[in-house]
Amino acid sequence: MQINMTTFAARSRHYIRETMDSLFASDWGRTNRSVNLIMGSADESHVAEYTASPSIRMVRWDLQDNEVLRWNCTLNKIRALRHGGDEPTLICEDDILFLPDWLSTLKRATAEMGDAEYILSLSASKPELAQARLVAGKQWVKRYPTYVLQGAQALYYPTRALREKVADFLQEHLTRGNGDELIGRCARSYAALYATRDVLVEHAGFTSCFPQEKARAS
Repeated sequence: MQINMTTFAARSRHYIRETMDSLFASDWGRTNRSVNLIMGSADESHVAEYTASPSIRMVRWDLQDNEVLRWNCTLNKIRALRHGGDEPTLICEDDILFLPDWLSTLKRATAEMGDAEYILSLSASKPELAQARLVAGKQWVKRYPTYVLQGAQALYYPTRALREKVADFLQEHLTRGNGDELIGRCARSYAALYATRDVLVEHAGFTSCFPQEKARAS
């Protein structure tokens, strides 16, 4: 499994150090696998300490910046979806905390799903997730608790084919909503949207990437 982590220099406050520390302190850290940092702009100042790390691969920004920052964010989600080969992929954001045993728990959940086509969220509102029903015949996977995707903090895609389908949908509907909303719409329409039985990552920070954003993505 690969991890593609989207990151942006535009934040007024960054949480990526906490995110990386929690990731490598978790059971992922014992796999000796690297993480792909999907840069959301040419500005890499906030990740300077990671540029020489053997455990982190920089995927540098290679697009024309969009004047609407939220569309720029969606473009980077598309880059994250398309990056890498045909292997299961976790696409996450740079302001989360991984729980110590998140990877082993995720493996239990995905083993139950077999060859189904789905998107699996590792994060959801705890009160709503507690009330959500388990998928029939499963012990580790629940129906996603709300109709609208609450956030794309950490989403698991089992195949590249599904990632490409979602990327195409985001590209086609770029100006019709934010990236998280579009991913949720695509999952509901063309695959299935589930959540792990328990939250496996938590939100580290609540500082928006776009505190000064005035343009509407509509």
